Amino acid sequence: CDPRWRTDSQLNAQHVEALAGAWGLPFSLQVAPEPPPKSEGQARTWRYSALLQLARQAGCSVVVTGHTATDRAETLLLNLMRGAGSDGMQALSWRRPLGPGVQLVRPLLGLSREQTGQV
Repeated sequence: CDPRWRTDSQLNAQHVEALAGAWGLPFSLQVAPEPPPKSEGQARTWRYSALLQLARQAGCSVVVTGHTATDRAETLLLNLMRGAGSDGMQALSWRRPLGPGVQLVRPLLGLSREQTGQV
């Protein structure tokens, strides 16, 4: 999913597409509509909606993301800075419903971003 925030997003998508091809995996690129999302919250809502739609089209009941422990810590800090209170302490769960019949799973939450580069 490309929210079109970065100037190099097309290059990043091409890299991921090449990796998917080399590994024999399907590739789908979802690009945010005009105008692009203005906030992290809007981008997240759009991204999860796009992922749910792709999962349904493919007949998948699980969507797996690459969120890491680093992402979880960043989300926790942002939530606390926004004054989310105890609700903000529940940043990035291992598993949650993405939509009816589809689960969002984050299997890399036990690894830092640095560690995922070593795998």
